[in-house]
Amino acid sequence: MKKTNYFIKYLLSTLIIASLFLSCNDDIFDIENTNEPDAARALAQAEDVENLITGAFRSFFGDAVGFEAIFPNLIADQTSTTNASSGFWDYSKENNKIAINNHPTNQNPFAYTGPFSDHNANIQTVNSILKSIADGKKYEISNTDMTNKFKAICLATRGLSMGILGLLYDKGYVVTEDSDLTTLELKPYGDLVDQAILDIDEAIKVINSLDSATMFTLHANVDLSSELLVKVLNSFAAKFILSEARSSQEASSIDYSKIIAYATKGITTDFKPVALENVFYSFLQDWSTYTLADGAAYLPTDIKIPHLMDKTGDYPDRYPTDSKTILGEVETDDERISYFGYTKAFGFLRESRGRWLFTNYKNNRFYSDNDRNETGIPVDIFHKSELDYILAEAYLMTNQLDKAKELLDNSPRVTIGKLPLVNAEASEIRDALFYEYSIELDLASTIGTHWFFMRRHDLLQKGTPLHYPVPATELELISVDFYTFGGDSSEGTATGDKSWR
Repeated sequence: MKKTNYFIKYLLSTLIIASLFLSCNDDIFDIENTNEPDAARALAQAEDVENLITGAFRSFFGDAVGFEAIFPNLIADQTSTTNASSGFWDYSKENNKIAINNHPTNQNPFAYTGPFSDHNANIQTVNSILKSIADGKKYEISNTDMTNKFKAICLATRGLSMGILGLLYDKGYVVTEDSDLTTLELKPYGDLVDQAILDIDEAIKVINSLDSATMFTLHANVDLSSELLVKVLNSFAAKFILSEARSSQEASSIDYSKIIAYATKGITTDFKPVALENVFYSFLQDWSTYTLADGAAYLPTDIKIPHLMDKTGDYPDRYPTDSKTILGEVETDDERISYFGYTKAFGFLRESRGRWLFTNYKNNRFYSDNDRNETGIPVDIFHKSELDYILAEAYLMTNQLDKAKELLDNSPRVTIGKLPLVNAEASEIRDALFYEYSIELDLASTIGTHWFFMRRHDLLQKGTPLHYPVPATELELISVDFYTFGGDSSEGTATGDKSWR
């Protein structure tokens, strides 16, 4: 018998939490032993189950722009820092820069432990409900059958959570309501993405079978229509399939026809539901736009951004190490330079930790007086421009260059930035996509978006991890040796042969 793993532990905690929803019901006092909650009681009331589902569904989107989303931006040179708080600096170093400390003694494991635990928690929550439904349980609220609605949102949540795990980690658990939790084994990332697509497809099928007026709650101030949810799911399906590749070689074997099929049924406007204070907001933007008293950002914009925007060819890709040098403002024809603010102040950047990591820029686009945790502020989950770039990349990879060009020419690159139209040439379109991901999607997408783009185009610096390892605390539970990626590791680590620098 294998050691009890994460899912069994989490199932118990889920049932305990679920039982708390019943605490106002007189029947709760008939329980002989309240320390031994059972699944039947925890999943008995439709209103309580709806609360569990809504919490798991919201958790996916909240985590997608949560605190842990900061670290992949450091990995992908979107954000820079020498601040050791929370382990930020560990993910910003260069020159064999990031060897993930995957050991139980790591005092700052949040970057790679948080997504693993959070998204697996979502999966186990909805699996318990899907199992109940599979066993014949029907859920009604105010004499309305909610069973298929619950099934749809559970499948959507599992698919979304499974998909992001498959993009972030080298392996993970493919677990459904039918899985034996005592015999689970880690599966490669491709299996997770495959299961995610199956779940998303099934979720869309069930949603389309419901009344078209059905609404799905994200939080108290946001309900999603069936039509919008289907578009969001199609968009994420396209993103998951495209982002799975760990190298340009893997990317060459992707079925781009599937990406095109999903993307053309995706969102038609930005998906940015409003925040609800202390419940749902973008930690990523909140931390990454925080401005210090001297005018510098707490987590400043990496020098990659002004380097790419520079029209003179003179702006460096690493900050000068001469302590007397302070770079001036970049010269650019891109009017989206207004997205970023220039400052001579260096804030928390420390020369002793690598002056080459310095920068004079910060993200102003999503700055809101040092507080994104306010009801009504948009939470940027999936911009229409990102979906256009996904589709353009699929057209690029299938040699439909005119279609890729059309998408780029009608994107913010031209409509806001006022940059020249691109030529229908593969190299120019590829460069334009990298540019747009770096500028237009800075802090405007979900966890790992820039990291995933750069790894599938071999643009990451030498020594950068291609994905996270399964956290050491989980490996301990299943008696698997610790391992890691990045630094001098020969596996799961970028060679830097085609690095963006």
